[in-house]
Amino acid sequence: MKLSIRTKLLSAYFILSLFFLLASASAFINARSLQGVSTENAASLDTLMEAGALCRGLRSQVPMLIRYMDANDADERNSFINNWNDFEVKLAELRKKTTDSERNSHLDKIKPLQKKINKEMNTLFVTSLSSKQANFQASNIEQDLELIVTYLYDFRDISEQSINENINTINSLSSINRNFAISIIGMVILWFGATFITSRIVTAPLSKLHREVKSISAGNLERRISIKTGDEIEELAEDFNDMFDSIREEQLTAATLQEKLLPPKRIRVKGIKIHAHQVQAKVVGGDWYDYYHSNNSVSFLIADASGKGMAGALVATLTMSSLRSEVKNLETIGMVLRKTNRTIESRLGSGNFSTMFYANLSLETHELTYINCGHELPFWYKAETDTWEFLQSRSSLPLGISTEHFHPRKEKIQLSKGDKLLLYTDGLHDVRNPKRHFFGLEAITTWLNSQDNITINELIDNLLEKALAYGENVIPDDITLLGLEVISDPARKSSGEISNDHLRAIVDGEEVVT
Repeated sequence: MKLSIRTKLLSAYFILSLFFLLASASAFINARSLQGVSTENAASLDTLMEAGALCRGLRSQVPMLIRYMDANDADERNSFINNWNDFEVKLAELRKKTTDSERNSHLDKIKPLQKKINKEMNTLFVTSLSSKQANFQASNIEQDLELIVTYLYDFRDISEQSINENINTINSLSSINRNFAISIIGMVILWFGATFITSRIVTAPLSKLHREVKSISAGNLERRISIKTGDEIEELAEDFNDMFDSIREEQLTAATLQEKLLPPKRIRVKGIKIHAHQVQAKVVGGDWYDYYHSNNSVSFLIADASGKGMAGALVATLTMSSLRSEVKNLETIGMVLRKTNRTIESRLGSGNFSTMFYANLSLETHELTYINCGHELPFWYKAETDTWEFLQSRSSLPLGISTEHFHPRKEKIQLSKGDKLLLYTDGLHDVRNPKRHFFGLEAITTWLNSQDNITINELIDNLLEKALAYGENVIPDDITLLGLEVISDPARKSSGEISNDHLRAIVDGEEVVT
């Protein structure tokens, strides 16, 4: 039979209340003779503690006043005024509680000082004074505060004497009080028992539920929450499982659609090989790449949208669709990027953006025209020197930040047979090992220059494998790699025959664009 949490707690607290009632009745009977003395002692102790608190409060106001005088700080002034008002309210309450005429005489001495301080505060805080006058008023307030503290200490001394007398009376009745002490110990034990039961019934399952939900929210969507309590917490865990299953299914659908929006991972077109590879930090992400082919050129790009997960994927999808729409108009690279930038900013606002490296390669001359919009610098392998180095560029703003200040800068280089380009997103060098050290661009450069006679396909696959091994298959951000390799001299006009490169591409499983 399932018992609700409410039933379990009510049962536990009913039993506890019953024990408390019995213990209290016993304590009341045994301590009845102490009632008068204890009441008086409690009242004296209460006034003693309140007087002590008032003393401490007054002493804390002196540093506030000093800081106000040093820096003319309005916050310190307001704190001083508020504390003083609070003191007056508590002092009035203390007067009402005190019935002893001797103690009241000390409190009566404070009344004229209160009026005096109020007048001095008004002069200091409201009236425009010279520095000398202000210091004089502040000094008077400090002296008056110290005098009030003295009267309060006199009040405390009388209260302490009264308490000591009552304690002597209570000690004479210790045999009766023993039963009361035993009752208190029993109640404490029962309280700890009730706390333990509450922890077992409610706190522990809720803590486990919190940990599991936090783990799943961090991206571990395959995890299932297993809590067997037979109550609402178990039902809540199952509800969370159903909710995360629904989210998981929706994200997998989104990931499938996002993957279908990307072009093939490998293509070969007229002496040029392009290979791309992508690993998402979450189910979906903001990294993407694309290719566009015309009769005499091939364009390719890599981009990284702001945000991670679903947010990044939405920014990436809008950027991709906008760019593809503009490319169809066969305009220059600069015009395509300007229109895409305008679309992203107008629809998503300046808080959402996308870095991008966009390039166009002439198939007739192998001249590469490129624009860098706030993206990582690509690596360029020069076959002539057999070295990898950064492809330098003058970066413009990322797409979507500003229409007014977006000025894409077009640059050109000449590629030769055997040259390679490696484009990547920042997730590559941001991979960390268990010691929290970054993979880093320096290590990537060193590794690239150690590779001999390796195709762009092998290079990208091996580099990605090395990065994942460095981070032990845990990546903080999406990783996307796109590589280009020039495998022959510039293309001549087609003779209508199938080339050997074309045949090799079919065997390698690459998509050939003619």
